[in-house]
Amino acid sequence: MSGEELEEISFPNEELEKIIHETIEAELGTKNYEEKEVGHWINRINEVIMEKLVVHQKPFKYLLNTLIMQRKGANVVVSQSNIWDTGLDSCFTAIWPKETPNKAEKSKNTIQCMVSVYTMTVLNSNSLIKSELFDRVSA
Repeated sequence: MSGEELEEISFPNEELEKIIHETIEAELGTKNYEEKEVGHWINRINEVIMEKLVVHQKPFKYLLNTLIMQRKGANVVVSQSNIWDTGLDSCFTAIWPKETPNKAEKSKNTIQCMVSVYTMTVLNSNSLIKSELFDRVSA
């Protein structure tokens, strides 16, 4: 598979970051943390991001993981491990708001949000190779 073909099916991190930040900003931008609303916010963020991803009609399965917490100056540690085709699959994580810790302490926004988007191709490298061979033989 050529680099151009891989680029056609890949999802650039810049595009993912833009989708995530625009969606979070629209949903949480002016709100303060309210525990009873967190489930609704998470569902809404995931739905909108998923809709925006599906519109691109890339050959991916998507998995979204969203964390919303009250900003109180405490640290959070998150880890993820993946076994997949690094040439075709990827993960991108965005944290909102994009502020340095000093600015965050002064911010009136009391919400911290982290969204991870996993893009997993429905084709693996073996099926792509087989498909290319099949196309050549059939031609």
